[in-house]
Amino acid sequence: MSAEGSPPPGTISAKIADYLASFRVAEQPEEVRRFAKHMVLDTLGCMIAGAHTPSGKAAMGLAREWPLPQARLAAGGAPVCVERAAFANTIAANASDFESVGPEGHMGAVAVPAALALAEWRGVPVKRCWAP
Repeated sequence: MSAEGSPPPGTISAKIADYLASFRVAEQPEEVRRFAKHMVLDTLGCMIAGAHTPSGKAAMGLAREWPLPQARLAAGGAPVCVERAAFANTIAANASDFESVGPEGHMGAVAVPAALALAEWRGVPVKRCWAP
């Protein structure tokens, strides 16, 4: 710990990375897997609906200014750069404020679009995401 009471730089990120690297879907209880699937599907629905709201349309327009074949937008069309897809889909997911609320709040609207954009860009098969 530093003098201010915070861990040294990089410690928290390293712990999160270590946890995620060792995470196995099959090792999670069925209830947790079912809840996660519900959160993802709910967020996808909110992304699609939110893409047609004023804020969603603005975010999609911004994302389309940088077309790269990395990740798709909830509104459809050609893929855009991964960062802009994650941003625009996050705006869309939260646009109507209907996304699921988990134990920590509206995490799905942030985590799901970012994870999906990154997974698509990196070529992670969908089946791998859901397989136990």
